[in-house]
Amino acid sequence: MLAAAVVAVLLVPTWLGWASQFVGLLLVAAMLPWFAGRFLRQYRELVRAGWERAARLEREQHLVAEQARLRERTRIAQDMHDLLGHDLSLIALSAGALKLAPGLSEDHRATARDIRARAGAAVDRLGEVIGVLREPSDLAPGPEPGAGLTELEGLVDRAAAAGLDVRLRVEGEAAAGDAHGKTVSSQGAR
Repeated sequence: MLAAAVVAVLLVPTWLGWASQFVGLLLVAAMLPWFAGRFLRQYRELVRAGWERAARLEREQHLVAEQARLRERTRIAQDMHDLLGHDLSLIALSAGALKLAPGLSEDHRATARDIRARAGAAVDRLGEVIGVLREPSDLAPGPEPGAGLTELEGLVDRAAAAGLDVRLRVEGEAAAGDAHGKTVSSQGAR
C-alpha cells in the first residue's frame, strides 16, 4: 500500500497532502498493535516475576523457620546433656562410692550397685534421646576454649557437695586458649 501511495503521489502531485496523512495513518495503525503487544508482554513478565519472588520469599521463610527449629532442638539437646547428664553421673558416682563404704551391709551394697547401674543406663538413654533431638547434619560447635574446664570445675564442686572425696589438680600447660591443663582425681571412701 505504501508503494502504491508513492506511485500515486508521483503521478498526481496534488495528492501529496492526502498521501502524508495516509502514511501517518499507516504508521499509527502499524505501531499501535506493536506497542499494545509490547505492553502486554511486559505486564505478563512483571506478574510472573512477582509470583516468582513471592514463592522465593515463602521458601526463604520456610528455611528460616526450619533453621530456627533445628537450633532450638540443638539447644534443648545441649541443655538436657548439660543438666541431666552431669546429675546422673553424680548419682552414679555417689552410688559407686556408697557401695565401697566400710561397714555397709551386703543388701545396701547391692542396692548401691543397682542405683549405679540404673544411673548408668539412664545416662545411656539420655545419650540416645539427645541423638534423636540432634540432626545428623548438626555440626554443633564445641565449647569455647576454657568452657569445658569451667564445667569440669562445676562438676567437681557438685560431686564434692554430694559427699564424694573429689579433688581437681592442675598440671602443666594446655593448648592455646587454656591457662592450665587440669586433671581430676577421685578417691571414694574405702
